[in-house]
Amino acid sequence: MEHLRKYFPKLLLVVLSVGVLWKGILPGFNQINWDFPNYYIAAQLFSEGHDVALFYDNDWFLEQADKYDGIYAKFTPFPPSTVFIMYPLSGFSMLLAKQIWTVLNACVLIGLIAIIRKITLWSWINATLIVVLSGFSLINNFYLGQFYLILTFLLFLGYYWDQHGKSLLSGSMFALGILFKYLPVVYLPIYLLKNRSTFFLALGTLLVMMGVVIGVVGWNATITFIDQVFLAHLQGEIAGQESQSIAFQSWGALFKNLFELEKAKILTYVVTGGVLVIYLLMIERLWKVKAHYNYLLAFTGCTFMLLLPASASYHFLLLIFPIVVLLAQLQSDRLDPPIKVILILYIAIGWFNIGYTRILWDSDHFLAILGSFPRLWLMFGLWMYVFYVLKRNVLDAYKVKISQ
Repeated sequence: MEHLRKYFPKLLLVVLSVGVLWKGILPGFNQINWDFPNYYIAAQLFSEGHDVALFYDNDWFLEQADKYDGIYAKFTPFPPSTVFIMYPLSGFSMLLAKQIWTVLNACVLIGLIAIIRKITLWSWINATLIVVLSGFSLINNFYLGQFYLILTFLLFLGYYWDQHGKSLLSGSMFALGILFKYLPVVYLPIYLLKNRSTFFLALGTLLVMMGVVIGVVGWNATITFIDQVFLAHLQGEIAGQESQSIAFQSWGALFKNLFELEKAKILTYVVTGGVLVIYLLMIERLWKVKAHYNYLLAFTGCTFMLLLPASASYHFLLLIFPIVVLLAQLQSDRLDPPIKVILILYIAIGWFNIGYTRILWDSDHFLAILGSFPRLWLMFGLWMYVFYVLKRNVLDAYKVKISQ
């Protein structure tokens, strides 16, 4: 039994790493799949001098993509700044660009593991496990040629530099992440509470970056994005995709599959509003008892991952950040018992595959529809359990500290 306990993490790491290599890195290196062309073709068209505002016309963009052996691609719902992600690779063929991108992501993966180890002081095995346990989130990032591994790395870099008093570097990392994928913006209010210099430097750097982007791509593209894409995206409306798509695994998609449109919208607002009220009350209580800001960051990350209006597997790479800071702080405060449940839910979310529920999709039965959204329910369970841990363990522990 002692030998099993000693070697199981190493064995698990080897098995999972082989899975990531076999299912994610190798096919990602050798094949062109769905998402990579969205970034690559946008960069190519931009380098050819096309107006980025045209990219939000899905028919026009698909017509341009057809020139690449009939590949399907679309630019919506990306912000205009997305054209810069693949711009340095636009001079290469699509396959060579994908191969370079895959190698870059592999290097980022190593960097992510290294910085998690620095932040947490965990062993290399544990730091690597927490990343590869994200499962299909990591696999599909490589397979599809996505940006979310880099975005997760930027979050950890911002956190790390803030810990070391490098507010400009920290703010720049958060700003760069927000520029391309706006979800990291949810962490900035916590830094307004914790370290105002990081908050204002992130905000200032972001405004400068946005100014540069607007100067290069033009006001027309920016206005088109805000008017036609941004607000609709926040409500789970993405051109070319059905808002009730089960693949979104969101509250909006769930309710649109269960009820008529108006009732679905009301229920979405009610659930979203309720979650946000509970979130704000918890943040206020944690702040009042002077709980470590890691708990505020963790609950913020879990809350907004739960409220994503449209999600895909690779989005949940971003869950690594709140989970790592939460587990590290629970261990630091010697609040270890809840960790196993958190890990189980985290692993289940990462290894969820949308295809597992496909047999239920054609049924209109109430229970079949509910069963078609397991990642949403798992994320809700994780959020509820983190709330429970913060309320029962963290708040009590910090209240005792204050009373002493």
